[in-house]
Amino acid sequence: MKITKAGVFIGGWVATVLVGCTAVVVPGGDNNLNATEVVVGTGFVSAARTGTTTGVSDDSICDGWFPETPNHVMQIDASLGLAITAEGVNGEDVRLWAQAGQSNFCGDGGSVQELARFWTRGSIDIYVGTTSNGFTADYNLSFDPN
Repeated sequence: MKITKAGVFIGGWVATVLVGCTAVVVPGGDNNLNATEVVVGTGFVSAARTGTTTGVSDDSICDGWFPETPNHVMQIDASLGLAITAEGVNGEDVRLWAQAGQSNFCGDGGSVQELARFWTRGSIDIYVGTTSNGFTADYNLSFDPN
């Protein structure tokens, strides 16, 4: 499985195209829940996203079934400690996987998955998955400095 994405940098804004969607997010405490991208820069406060995911591939190093393309992309412009938390709506079990270049990070937990670490500058693909092939789950995703 090869995952590709196209990115465009336009005068301080980052736009990423994923599965035919374009989303531009301003750093520093945004809650555009339907956007696919999160930009983390100086003064970042928090961000939240919602979505629906369907697990179709178990090719990651993390337990679970994940979509073939990332659900979200996090662009880190200023390195910082950050917790990414995925929570299944109505207690559904979800899985969390972040891929930064050749590095992979797997979430811990059941219906609430968390990745709390120091993130360095760059682009990170965020996948929210499920526990079974073909299962669909609604989720809430939060990005909070720690």
